[in-house]
Amino acid sequence: MVRSAGLRSQLVLMLSVMTLASAWVARGGEDAPPSKDDAPWGEAVDGLACRVRTRPNYCFGESITVEVELKNVSERPILLRKNFDYKDRVLASLALVTPDGKELQSQQSRSYGNAVNSPKNFIELKAGESTRFEFTNLAEAFSLPERAGRCQVRYTYNGSKPRKVVASVTIRNGQREETFAEPTQEQVERAWAGKVESNAAAFEWSAPRAEDLTVHEWGVFTVYNDLKYANAGRLAEWGDLPDYFYRQFPVRRMRWVPGAWDKPIVYFYTQRPSLRVRARVDFPEGCPVVWWPAAQWPVDEDVPRKVIQRDGLGEFFDTLVWDVQLGDRVERFDGEFGGPKPKAAIQPKELPEACWLNEARKVEKAAWIHAEGSNMEGRAPWMSVQHEKEKFLYYDGLAPAPDYLRCAKSEGASLTLRNKAGFALPWVLAIDNRGEGGAPKRLALLETPLAAQGEASVETLPCAGAEALADWEARLKRLLVEAGLFEAEASSLVSIWRKGFFEREGVTALFLLPREEYDRMLPMRVSPQPAAWARVGLVVQARIEQDPELDKRIEALIGKLDADDFDSREAAKRELAELGHVTFRYLHEASKKEDRPEVAARCKELLEAFDASAYLEKAKAALRAGKLKAKRLEPFHDVKKEP
Repeated sequence: MVRSAGLRSQLVLMLSVMTLASAWVARGGEDAPPSKDDAPWGEAVDGLACRVRTRPNYCFGESITVEVELKNVSERPILLRKNFDYKDRVLASLALVTPDGKELQSQQSRSYGNAVNSPKNFIELKAGESTRFEFTNLAEAFSLPERAGRCQVRYTYNGSKPRKVVASVTIRNGQREETFAEPTQEQVERAWAGKVESNAAAFEWSAPRAEDLTVHEWGVFTVYNDLKYANAGRLAEWGDLPDYFYRQFPVRRMRWVPGAWDKPIVYFYTQRPSLRVRARVDFPEGCPVVWWPAAQWPVDEDVPRKVIQRDGLGEFFDTLVWDVQLGDRVERFDGEFGGPKPKAAIQPKELPEACWLNEARKVEKAAWIHAEGSNMEGRAPWMSVQHEKEKFLYYDGLAPAPDYLRCAKSEGASLTLRNKAGFALPWVLAIDNRGEGGAPKRLALLETPLAAQGEASVETLPCAGAEALADWEARLKRLLVEAGLFEAEASSLVSIWRKGFFEREGVTALFLLPREEYDRMLPMRVSPQPAAWARVGLVVQARIEQDPELDKRIEALIGKLDADDFDSREAAKRELAELGHVTFRYLHEASKKEDRPEVAARCKELLEAFDASAYLEKAKAALRAGKLKAKRLEPFHDVKKEP
């Protein structure tokens, strides 16, 4: 990511403040948690001893929590500076030894300046008293490698004396007037100013087990015969999603992400209190359109208000990368470095009541996902932070159309299905709804694999009433669970897609993609590597039957688009729009015919209303011509964080 030096320095400053607020919570006296005297103390220095405690094991990606305790073991009261932040190495330091014996230092550093030595920033420890505080995200601060083994952590505290500092500044008659906070002689004498080191606390660092990290994803690809891209007909749906969703089109609202933690639906499951996960999805032959919550990549380099005003394509992105925190533990910490402050739990954003994603939130056992994104209201990127909490990662876009299935023959209740793919389809559900659409009339399920380049005949069965449809839905859910989903996920999927699966006009095929094909179309990588991972890709292929009557009807309507009578032209446009996606292929063909320019122009106008693939083709043409800036990452190459 390329930014100006000024922007980078301001960003680092703001991230430092944000990270401090969320990285540790000071505790002392009666507020301290019950302690176990099983951790040894480090060697005492001038009456002050230090020790650290941590859990005995963590898995890759987990937030490592270290509790530090400083104790006055002398017989006199002492004063301690109450900023214990190890990222300012003048104040303190934290050493972490990896399984291969390498000692790491924090990736971030900061300086609080002389303000930390103000007399008000010191606390008194009486003889025998102690103060405790936590560092709650060491895995991020140190970027531990995914290499199993034993780790050790040690903490060092550097004391200091209170000093005279500027307490306030007033401008009177153009002159600067300062007031000072000055320590008393007694405060200076009682302040502890040495250097003390803790014991070494050890823990095991290991790969996740199934209970530590399980990932389940389902995706639905809508395909219309002879079209190049799947999901091309979702333009209106994408446009109707909440305004705060991230997208690169149909409405250009790319948002600048201020930093990382720093229609596939992806669920994460973990029994760990907090786990950091990075997920990346590539669109080798397409592009992402809309996603939620905030991704670390792509990002806009402009401030949000400029992004809103920008016209045209701007940049082109073909990769999504999320860097998120899982679990219930993540909270927003408010306040300065001086001590504990009130903390507020992050709440998920409200979705519109009619939004289908409400159903996706009903998978209760899925872990909460926490991300940091940006809103469109801040005057500058570092002023536009918003905390986002969701049950899933959602992304949708254009991918190669898995146009594999055809209805080779249809005779009464019998359908002959032909698989054009070079691999077998595990199962196929056919919905024969020829006529006026609505509730499905006849269905057939081919449960045995349909061989590559093979054919199979199925007999459709009548489906009369809600009870019969519920039985078919139950069979579909069973197949989804057998493919790897949990029951709650399968129920959510079928509920969201009930109309899209069962109420399309004509003969619709629903089939399962082999995992290898799903991975080819949308390569995905998750770090740390999940112990259990299911990707369930479904294809909904509409109008697989040959329908001569429909061909004649659409061609006749297209022929009227250059009629002399205005009312006839408008009536034809309305009817084609109502037929919707089934007209895609016909409109694309007619839009390329130069002998009837008015027909071609009106076909393009109709396509622009619901065909998202026009954007992608325009972007590819602009890239070839050098008129568009491509923002791409190398395949599966991690995004490098700025220091």
